Amino acid sequence: MDKELWNLLKENGTLLQVPKGTVLTGANSTYSTDTLFFLTKGIVALSGITINGEEKVYLYFHAPRIIGFNRHFDDSCDRVISRPEFSNITKTDCCLYQLRITTFLELLQNNAALNSFFIKTIATNCSEALAHLHFLQEESVIVRLCHLLLEISEPCKGRMVVPKFYSHAELARYLGCHPITVSRIMPRLKAAGYIRKEPEGVVIENPEGLIHIIESESNFKY
Repeated sequence: MDKELWNLLKENGTLLQVPKGTVLTGANSTYSTDTLFFLTKGIVALSGITINGEEKVYLYFHAPRIIGFNRHFDDSCDRVISRPEFSNITKTDCCLYQLRITTFLELLQNNAALNSFFIKTIATNCSEALAHLHFLQEESVIVRLCHLLLEISEPCKGRMVVPKFYSHAELARYLGCHPITVSRIMPRLKAAGYIRKEPEGVVIENPEGLIHIIESESNFKY
């Protein structure tokens, strides 16, 4: 995102500094339903609750990202008797700008750069959701975990690090498995020299090794 577009969204929004665990949209949100959010720092999860009352994560949103806009553009709810409830929940302390939907629509009508960024946001969301669905349906837990570790790792002091908020329980929510399964696999990856634990998070020591597991999981036992 270029600086001019970044400033446009910030100038037309209200700055919010919100802690981890804040519900931005959904049944338990305290924020107005006629707004959306521009995420500039932190990680937000698109979550749902299973019939057993457990949280399940469908997507992770990283900055910069426009979030919470679906409810303003999706009219399919008028044709659906019942549909699941989804929420956007901050998984880390986050910095966001809250914009009224009327303001956002006016900006869309008059700014081609914002239109382009918004379309890219929608395309990215769809692509990530389809990839997640594919991995859930077609790949084993070990393959899904290795892929996720590579996907969510971030540059830090010359290394690729998985932020420490991604606990075993958090990873399991996204992978659709039990936390014990993640707890069994991670030590094996560490013993094999693929990852190591540091105060700032899990360091990816050997990305090629993780890729090899993804491509030939039968060679890795846990």
